Parts: sequence; structure tokens; C-alpha cells
Amino acid sequence: MEMPWYSPQRRSLALVRTLTREEEVYALTTPQGLLLSGEVGTGKTMLMDMFFNSLPLQRKRRWHHHALMLDLYSRIFKLKVPVNAEVDIGNEYVLLRIARDLIREANVMAVDEFQLPDP
Repeated sequence: MEMPWYSPQRRSLALVRTLTREEEVYALTTPQGLLLSGEVGTGKTMLMDMFFNSLPLQRKRRWHHHALMLDLYSRIFKLKVPVNAEVDIGNEYVLLRIARDLIREANVMAVDEFQLPDP
């Protein structure tokens, strides 16, 4: 990762250096996702709500699993292109388009009651 503000030649006598917001972002080594699991009533939703509400972002989205799935199926239905025997113009990329749109709409997505069945 390139760090444009870092210079090995830079010599400073300061004991403390305050990073700019951009420098803080480049220095982050946080995970890209988090999954909380546990029994009913252990505070998973409360913890997620506290985290979500503390984020200083405008573009964030909190979903319940069922609402997310309904939205995804709605988007799939709207983007589905009728398959022509001669030309298929991108049905295989519908999910990629939806993922791109979701990323543009929200920097952070929080999904409550996510269901991941064990096959």
C-alpha cells in the first residue's frame, strides 16, 4: 500500500504526530466484515445498533435479513433482461450490477437476523 504522506527521509523531533483524516484511513488495518452469532436475547442486535449509530457516516444502511432479501429479489426482477435466442445482453452480470449499486448507496451495510443455514 502506497502511503503518500510517509517519507523515510523525514526527520522530526516531535514526540506526537497528529494524523490527518486521510492518513488515519490509510493506516487502518481493520477487518472488512464482522459476524456476531449467539443465542436469542444475548444482545447481538443491541450491539449492532450501538455500533451502527456510532458511525460518523452519511451513507450507511441497516437491514433486517428479510428486508434485504426482498430488496435484492426486487432489484433482480427489475434488471432481468429478457433472454433473446440470438443475443443475451448480460443476464449473467445482474448480481454484479446490484452489488455495485449497493456499494454506491452505502459505505457500510449492517444486516440483522442474517440467516446462514448449514448445508
